[in-house]
Order: sequence, then structure tokens, then C-alpha cells
Amino acid sequence: MRTSQTALQTVGNNLANVNTPGYSRQIVDLADRRPQTIDGISVGQGVEVAQIRRLRDASVESVLLQSTAEQGQTTAELDTLRQIESLLTPGQGTLHAQVQDFFSRWELLASEPAEGVRRQEVLQSAGQIASEINGLSQSLESLKLGLQTEIETAVSEVNSLSQTVASLNTEIQIAQVQGTTPNDLLDRRDQLTTRLSELIDAELVKAGASDGIRLASGESFITTSAKELAVNFDFVNGARIFAQGSADPVQLTSGRLAGLVDGLNTLVTNVEDQLAEFTSGLVRTVNAVHASGLGAGGGVTEFKSTRPVVPTNVALTFANADFPITDGELFIGVTDRATGDRTLSRVPVNPAADSLDSLTATLDAISGINASVDGTTGQLRIDSDPGFAFDFTGALPTEVTVVAATGTSLPALSGQYLGANNDQWTLTAVGSGDVGVDTGILLEVRDQDGLLLDSVSVGVGYAPGDPLELPNGVILRVPAGTLNSGDTFSIPLAADSDTSGLLAAIGAFDLFTGNRPGAIEVNPSLLKDPKQLSVSQTGQPGDNRVASKLAALGKELVLSGGSATFTEFLSLASAQSGSQVAQATNELAGLSQLNEFYTEQREALSGVNPDEELVRMLEFQRMYQAAAQLLTTVNDTLDVLFGIFR
Repeated sequence: MRTSQTALQTVGNNLANVNTPGYSRQIVDLADRRPQTIDGISVGQGVEVAQIRRLRDASVESVLLQSTAEQGQTTAELDTLRQIESLLTPGQGTLHAQVQDFFSRWELLASEPAEGVRRQEVLQSAGQIASEINGLSQSLESLKLGLQTEIETAVSEVNSLSQTVASLNTEIQIAQVQGTTPNDLLDRRDQLTTRLSELIDAELVKAGASDGIRLASGESFITTSAKELAVNFDFVNGARIFAQGSADPVQLTSGRLAGLVDGLNTLVTNVEDQLAEFTSGLVRTVNAVHASGLGAGGGVTEFKSTRPVVPTNVALTFANADFPITDGELFIGVTDRATGDRTLSRVPVNPAADSLDSLTATLDAISGINASVDGTTGQLRIDSDPGFAFDFTGALPTEVTVVAATGTSLPALSGQYLGANNDQWTLTAVGSGDVGVDTGILLEVRDQDGLLLDSVSVGVGYAPGDPLELPNGVILRVPAGTLNSGDTFSIPLAADSDTSGLLAAIGAFDLFTGNRPGAIEVNPSLLKDPKQLSVSQTGQPGDNRVASKLAALGKELVLSGGSATFTEFLSLASAQSGSQVAQATNELAGLSQLNEFYTEQREALSGVNPDEELVRMLEFQRMYQAAAQLLTTVNDTLDVLFGIFR
């Protein structure tokens, strides 16, 4: 009867907890009692409760914990990805639209290079790009700060749950030593383990005589004590989780905490890197082209770089600069304002050997300008001699450079070089005599590789000083005088006046200041005086060459190692973000289905079914009634027996 009563109490406990989360159905295991021997005959002594155990499938519980941890990680990552997607989605007023508008404004300015309103529109569009980049940077920083707060909260919750589990393990061990089965405590521990698995990968394992919980693939272990977890944030490594007493960070494999850390260290950081690449590429290339042009005022008489390159006495490769300086060349033109005579000097740049100091010395040796460098600030200064102006446009010089000549005629140059690459042409006289008078006088034109490009006659039939059209827009005029066979002249030709990136690195006539997201602005001097905006190569009202180059930048493959335009880069970043969201969404849906399946499996075994419990209640009720009837029968028999002896 006591056994039936215990069984009925267990059934009643199951029914009472039918809606209790985490409760595992309990069943009574019955065993026959040790028989009693009477006159050599073994007589049974009934039934007893062997144990009251929980119905629980360890393999299903293990899979559920793993699924719950993966679901927690994916959910956290998806939340971050959706926020990133909202920042990168193209639309009106976004960075995608601002970039397209910026290059469109340059196209309009190129069509009307003298129109002041067009200059204002370009500067306004540049300001909108800077504002959008800075806004995106701030939004990403806010997202990171939010993730940091969530990580700290999750770590704190893991620590709190771990301490609670450790206390429960102590109670469980005490109960087990006392010979009882603490099913309710075990259920409570399972609930806490499930909650832990949502935050960090957790599994229940054997720890000696009892069970323990292993966290983060064993890097933290909970028995009757638990190690505290701590989080450390730094600029280089991002968020790292450390277990108490360990110098190595915990390797998180799943759980919400892993998703948050991955969101901070990888997902947001990748987007920040993309934004930084975009910003650096845009500022560097736009500034480089802008530095190669002139505003409405023409050449300048003084210049001071705005970006430091330090130290100034070490090779540029090892110096700190906002933008990389590569092997190339820089062209600087110097104009005598009184005569209009112009020279063009080529300055080779070898960052592995040249320092800013040595380049400054090379520039200082050019006639008409003086160059110096501030060793403390790393800034270059160039001043022209009185009556002279200088520029970095690469426009043609007014005269050829004499290499070796005994004649008296010095050819002059005009036009605009339209070639695709920088070059150094050589003019060589073939035949001797007076220009325009004697026969057989030719000038051969060869490129820097010695390839013959043209051969023009300047002998009889040529009117001295008349224009001669050479390839790629160069116009040659040979004045009266003599040319002797072998007279040699050179012409420096610049399609790109700075192939080294030096001007962008030192900050020469910047359109954009700053070099990283969050610190980009339009040059205040341009906002103050829009006429300084570089539009032309010559400073003449109708010259739009630089504006056209800047407009064409929008279609050039600048980013991703020279494989994407600015708009393509942003579109790819946006598409990648959308793809990640779709992938994470599908993964979460699959994990949810898996979790539901195993939850159903668990409930089928461990969940309380009222109908089944009612059937079991009737069984134990009948068992109790039968035992009571047996006692009644025995009592009646004894009464008869005692009556015989009265």
C-alpha cells in the first residue's frame, strides 16, 4: 500500500507540473522485496519502490543543447547583419546616390568650366559625400558600442548562471550522498544548462561521481564551483573572452555570445574596412587629379603641404603618410609671368631610396622655385621666385630642352599632350642648314623607347614659326635659324603629372581633407573661394581637362585591386550584405526546424501526457485497492483463527 501511495503521489506530481517549463516526467520503478523463508519455503513479501527517476534521453538533450547554442549564435549574427544591411542599402540620399551625383556634377562642370554655379554644385556634392561617409562611420561605431554592451551583459549572465549551477551541483551531490534522487534539482540544472547553451556552447558531462557542465569546448568547467568569465576590448583584437586564471582567450564556437563577438570582431569590422578602403581610394584619387589642375587664378606662388610625412629623413617606404607613395615620377612646371616662358621638370620618385628631405632638395634645385621641409611637422613648402609661378599640371613647356645642339634655332611648343602615358620625346635634326631655306632638313620624333613617331620637314617650303602637328596634340614651331645634323632636343610629356601618389600623400591642393571615415571634410579654402577649385590644366576659361578627368574617375576601376569602380564597390558591398542576411535567415530557419523536431522528441519522452498519467493513476489506484482488500482478507482470516482458540 505504501508503494501504491508513493506511485500515486508521483503521478500527482507529474499532473501538477504538466505546464511547468523544463519539468521531466517522473516514473516509479518497482521491485519485489526480498522473500522470506518459512519452513524451507520462500514466501514473497510484496513490492517496494526501487527509485523514482526522470524520463530523459541524454542523446536528444545533447543535440538540443547544441542546436540551441547554434540558434543563439545565428540569431545574434543575423541581428547585426540586418543592421548593417540597412546602412548599406542603396537609395535616395545614401552614399551610392551621393557618389553618382558627385561625378555627374563634375561632368556638368566640364561642360561649363567657367560657370561659378557649377563649382558650387561640385563642392556641395563633395560635402554631402563627406557627411554621408562620416555618418556611416558614426553609425557603425554606435553599432559596435551596442554590441560591446550586449557582450558585457551576456558575459555577466553567463557568470550568474554558472554560479547558480555550481550551487545546485552542491545541493545535488549532498542529496545523492544521502541516498535520495533530487529530480527537481536536476530539472532545474537542465533548465539553467539550456539557458547557458543559448549564451555559450554548453554540454552536460560526467565530472567524477557527479555531472558537470563544460563551457566553450572545455575552456571553462562548472562543478561545485565555477570560473568567472571576463571580456576585454581593444582596438587591435576587438572583443576577447577570458576565463578566470587563464591568459589565453576562450575560443567560442556557438551561442549568442559567439554571435555577438563575431558581429563585433568580424561583421562590423569588415564593413568598416570596406568603408575605409572606399574612403581612402576616393580621397586619394580625387585629390591626386585635383592637385594636377589649376583654379581660375592659374599657377600659384606658394604652397604648403597639409599632410605630414614623417620622419622626413628616412626612405618614403618607411615613413608614415596618409596614403602610399609608389615608384613613379612627379612633374612640376614653372612659368615666368612676365614673358610667359614655361619649363617642365620631371622629378623621379623612388620611395625605397628617396626621403622627403632628398626630394625637397631635388625640387629646390629647379630654377624659379625654392623648396624646404619642416622636419618636425613633416610638411613640404614651395615658394616661387619673384615674378614666377608654379603648378603640378604637367602642361607642355613653351620650348624644347636642348640636349646637344650647335644650331641657332630653338623649337617652341604649344597644344596639349593627349597621350595615355607619360613619355619623353626626342627631336633629332637630320640634315643641316637654314630653317625654311635649305633642302633636306628634317626633324625626327622618337618616343622614349626609340620608336619613330613622326618625321617633319623644316627645310625649303616650310615657313619658320608655322605650327607643325605632332602626334597626340603636340604642336611644334621651328623659328628661323640654323639646324645642324645631330642637333638633339627633348620634350617631357605628362599624361599623369604624378604617377607616384606623392601629391595626394603630402596634401597638395586637396579637395577632401582627412583620410579615414569619420574625419572627411571638404577643404575649407575651396568653400571660402570656389574659384580655387581645379578645373583646367592651363587656367584658361574654356579649359576643362581636369574637370573631365575627375568626371571620368567615376568610371575607372580604382578599388578592389583595380577591379571595381566606386559605385560598383558600394553595390558589391551592399549585395554581399544582403546575401549574408539571406544566408543567415535560411540557416536560422533550418536550425529552428531542427530545434522544433528535437523538442518534440524530448516532449514525447520527457513531457507529461495527462491521459497517460490518468491511466497510470487508475493502475496504482487498483493496486492500492487490491492491497487494501488483501489486508481485509488477512484480517478476517486472523479473526476466525483467533476465534477458534477463544
